[in-house]
Amino acid sequence: MIKLEDYDVRLLERVSKKLSTDFGIKEIDDEFYIKEDDLFSLIDELYDYAGHLEEELEDMEQDIQDNYRPVPVEQQI
Repeated sequence: MIKLEDYDVRLLERVSKKLSTDFGIKEIDDEFYIKEDDLFSLIDELYDYAGHLEEELEDMEQDIQDNYRPVPVEQQI
């Protein structure tokens, strides 16, 4: 198990809420720990989330290229 500092626990709690996933942080004698497998699971979840965001960004960029044209200066108010 990997011992976590207070900052690590807060960061993992924020990530857990963002991904709607529990990463198995354990409290033992007022100290917090996470299993290596859970940490790797977290990394995998973050990788998938980043990939999803990249796909959304590419879709938005394609949508802009396909559907939006600049307004000519003479038509701008």
